Order: sequence, then structure tokens, then C-alpha cells
Amino acid sequence: MKWRSEVKKSSDGYYQVSPDGGTFVFQCKNYSLFWPIEVKESEEGGIEKSFRSEYNNSQITSIKSDWLTAKCEGSKLTVTIQPTTSKCCRLFKLSVEAGDVFDDFCFKQSY
Repeated sequence: MKWRSEVKKSSDGYYQVSPDGGTFVFQCKNYSLFWPIEVKESEEGGIEKSFRSEYNNSQITSIKSDWLTAKCEGSKLTVTIQPTTSKCCRLFKLSVEAGDVFDDFCFKQSY
């Protein structure tokens, strides 16, 4: 999957998120339809939690974890990350799918 976005990954491969949280928009350039399948999140040194989309007969368009919400609308993906007051770094991995094609978005939120 190929993406267009105003935000760029840092040299460690993560999208950096401020302690205030934020909203990130990604436009898929080569697929007009995709859906979120899983979010994995953890605080540095903590236990990783996994959140999966609930599959039903209708199209999956969003996923929510404790600190992240992702919504797909056509070829647009909007990711919103909640503010943090924790002194620990939060790590997020959002996985999306378009049939037999998969991609991941990794975010790091530091305080």
C-alpha cells in the first residue's frame, strides 16, 4: 500500500506524537478501500494490549483502543491519539488490510 500524508516518519520508523495527542490523516494512493484490523498498544516496559476489529457482514470502518481511534473513509485513514500525562513512552501499531494486502502504522508518544 502506498500512502500520502503531511506527516513523516522519524528515523526510528515511528510517527512521533506529542503529549497533547493529535490527529493524523493518511491518503492511500493505490487502494480505494481498506479497513483497520488491529491495534496493539503499550507503555514502555508495560504489557502490550491488542484490540481487534469486530467482523460482521457490514464493512469495518473503524477501530478503537484505550488511547487510539482509527477511521477509514474510502481511501482516507484518520488516526486520533489521546493526550497523555504518563511519564512513560506509549507505542502504537495500527494494522490495516485491503483484501490480501496489509500495512502497519507505528506511532510513538512521549511525555
